[in-house]
Amino acid sequence: GENAFSECSSLQTVEFEKNSSLKIIGYNSFSKSSINKILIPPLLKTLEKGTFAFCKKLKIINIDSNSELQTIDEDVFIYTSIETLPIPPKLKELKYKWCCGLESVMSNNFVYWKNKFGK
Repeated sequence: GENAFSECSSLQTVEFEKNSSLKIIGYNSFSKSSINKILIPPLLKTLEKGTFAFCKKLKIINIDSNSELQTIDEDVFIYTSIETLPIPPKLKELKYKWCCGLESVMSNNFVYWKNKFGK
């Protein structure tokens, strides 16, 4: 749910069951936590606003090649430390400021982002 693990300083890694039926990770669920790695469940469709906002230690995002992820909402990865982001094939929507402060992600994937999303 919303703000579920927000500001949880002892949380470092998040893993979901391979067969997890989770569809949405809610508003600010892990914001300002000490998470450094997450595996996005394959059936997840939406990362809501601020999911990982200000997780300054977050470096590793694992997204399955068969991921159902379609939407990355506003401020999801704002001011994290991720350097690359696997691009799920079903991704349709990147909301405004989804990765503010992550120039390396944009430069590493610039051609793809420009061709797919025109941004």
